[in-house]
Amino acid sequence: MNKCLNCKNKYHCCIAPADKGYIALSVSEAKKIKKATKLPYSEFLSFSKLPKKLIADSKKDFTGSEARMRYDLLIDNRLLRLKTSNSGKCIFLKKGECAIYKHRPLICQIYPFWFNKEFEIILHPSLIHCDLIDKEFSMTDKEFKSLNKTAKKIVKESKNYKKEIKGFVKKNELL
Repeated sequence: MNKCLNCKNKYHCCIAPADKGYIALSVSEAKKIKKATKLPYSEFLSFSKLPKKLIADSKKDFTGSEARMRYDLLIDNRLLRLKTSNSGKCIFLKKGECAIYKHRPLICQIYPFWFNKEFEIILHPSLIHCDLIDKEFSMTDKEFKSLNKTAKKIVKESKNYKKEIKGFVKKNELL
């Protein structure tokens, strides 16, 4: 983690400059974090418009990528996500550790991996610049099954997202 926090690219799962990424989450994940932290939603959630370049890049990404999946969930160029500091650090990144580790979003649980449409586990496309990850990775059956289960949860949560988000944002005054 210390090497990641000192990354010359300043990008990894907990740090993403506004024009490069965000930590998206579902309504149920937001509720889980609120319950665990006792914080009001406005303290840790954003539903502001995403940067135009990020939206355009997401639209161009390949079908099945995380960016493309999130693009398909946009409502008026907005997506529910964790707030970040001005430097792009997740607000729950405290002293190099995740303050909500047991309750972190599914995307954080699966990172540095992603999945394709057949639910094959792959390295997350954002890692093409990472010097620490061997592009030829292996994992145990138990690790694969856990990641596969998380991938399926992400898809399930994404299917519910459009049904829930408008009411959630309005009820919790996130606009």
